[in-house]
Amino acid sequence: DNSGSRGVKLCRNLQELQECIDEALLHSKLDTVLVEEFIEGREFSIEGLHYDGKSEVIQFTEKKTTEFPYNVELGHKQPANLTDDQRDAIREIVSKIGAALKFENCPSHTELKVNDRGIFVIETSPRLGGDYITSTLTPLSTGINLEDQLLHIALGEKVDTTTGRVNKASGVCFFSYPEGVVKAISPEISEVTNLPHIHNFELKLKVGDRINQITSSLNRYGQFIVDGETREEVDGLIEKYEGKFKNYIMILCKD
Repeated sequence: DNSGSRGVKLCRNLQELQECIDEALLHSKLDTVLVEEFIEGREFSIEGLHYDGKSEVIQFTEKKTTEFPYNVELGHKQPANLTDDQRDAIREIVSKIGAALKFENCPSHTELKVNDRGIFVIETSPRLGGDYITSTLTPLSTGINLEDQLLHIALGEKVDTTTGRVNKASGVCFFSYPEGVVKAISPEISEVTNLPHIHNFELKLKVGDRINQITSSLNRYGQFIVDGETREEVDGLIEKYEGKFKNYIMILCKD
């Protein structure tokens, strides 16, 4: 019942159970813990819009997360690498969710996993996606601004998800560093925003800061956003820039 993956942890055996329960309770507003089956597979979120009695998928987002036991999002890419059949099945699921939960005049952000057993809905909510998914990634990859469309709904105006529509790609990468202490930061980092395809850059570290394990979205260390004509181009840009930017940070690693 919190946000930012706080208190979400993989429990692998009976010995870890009490530790996981205690950690979840630290971040809960209640005195109960939700225990769910762990589902293997690639993770996605679906950005939807519900209006005039219909449900429309605006974009498919593919996620990268930390290594377990925590499951914090370290990146999002649009469009997701999915087959046409998978996209059609997901559209049907989002439509059924909208009808069952009476989503109307609202967005939706549905998180799911896909594996060889099928498509599994993890959670859904009549809200916009965070982590720059709504504000930056979706406008860059589709040309559609969901916030603008929600304002049209609120004002009783026509929703338009076709004018200005494009089929491009975008991605956000959150920094992940080994545990330790920041010893130096290259002055080259001040020139990052001048690099091609960079739309956003933020480093939340300074010399002397201690880097701890990422356990929720609240203790990530910054991010950069890129755009491209294709998903393959965005994949290459993220790989290139992530390696380049990591070289700007000198860390004294924890033993």
